[in-house]
Formats: sequence, structure tokens, C-alpha cells
Amino acid sequence: MKTNYQVSPEEFIMAWETSESVPEVVEKLRRVAKAKNTQSMSKDIVLSRASSYRSLGVNLKKMKRKHGKPIDV
Repeated sequence: MKTNYQVSPEEFIMAWETSESVPEVVEKLRRVAKAKNTQSMSKDIVLSRASSYRSLGVNLKKMKRKHGKPIDV
């Protein structure tokens, strides 16, 4: 069953565009969800929604990535 997070595209885009990192987006959307008394989005859901919006042509800014382990290729 698909979860409805009750976050509008406008709320999501505003949180994304005014944040410096994905964890900051997650925190802002957690506050939106709390105010609406609904379930908050996980980091994976936030990244998935950002990807979906980009595929629909929404120009979301790129977030800086944190590299944990170096990749040995």
C-alpha cells in the first residue's frame, strides 16, 4: 500500500530549494508533517521524490554529497 505523505509539490520544492543538504530537507518536511499530523518522509522517500520531480522536468538544485568510504576502482 502506497503511503500518502500529505506534502504538496510546492512544500517539497520550497524545502528542497531552501536547504543545504538532504538531511535538512528531511527535517523541514518532518515539521510540515507534524503540523499536519501526518507521517513524515524518510531520506530515501525524499530522494525518490526529488528524482521523480526531476524526471518530470522540475529543475531542483543539486545537493552536495557526503562520501563515506572511498571507492576503489
